Amino acid sequence: MLEVSRSTLYYTPLGESDENLEIMRLMDAYHIEHPTTGVLGMQDMLKYEGYLTNHKRIRRLLRMMDIRAIYPRKCLSRCNYAEYIYSYLLKKGDDFQSNDVWSIDITYIPMKKGFMYLTAIIDVASRFIVGWALSNTLEARICTEVLAGAYRDWETDRKSTRLNSSHSAKSRMPSSA
Repeated sequence: MLEVSRSTLYYTPLGESDENLEIMRLMDAYHIEHPTTGVLGMQDMLKYEGYLTNHKRIRRLLRMMDIRAIYPRKCLSRCNYAEYIYSYLLKKGDDFQSNDVWSIDITYIPMKKGFMYLTAIIDVASRFIVGWALSNTLEARICTEVLAGAYRDWETDRKSTRLNSSHSAKSRMPSSA
């Protein structure tokens, strides 16, 4: 034949078609509004939008985008995991002063290519943003830097300020940070 070694030929991937990119954009926007929608729900939505796609294509694109439907998974209430369960200590009627309780949360902001993650700390009593950071990776280092910066900037007593998160875990900033 041509006597060309197979190891000298390389396959260059083509990437996704324009139609697939449009479908992915639609599914991403729909998932933000309806996070419980799975493959079959996405198929119905795309059919309504005029795209005839099968479930295998939708499943492949959702996996590539790392989008999963949010629904209760099995084994949510296992016993013997008490060390990870914290009671929610903030009561609705409690009267908090400024710098008594801070709340921290992380959210993502969709961009053209990927996501940016926003970490913010807010004072519960005054609703003042105490600290924030924007990052392109989701790492614990960003949270600790924002928290340490907030304590440094606002010079609060670390032992009296409680930190509340959306995961119902109450913690205190260690004195070494």
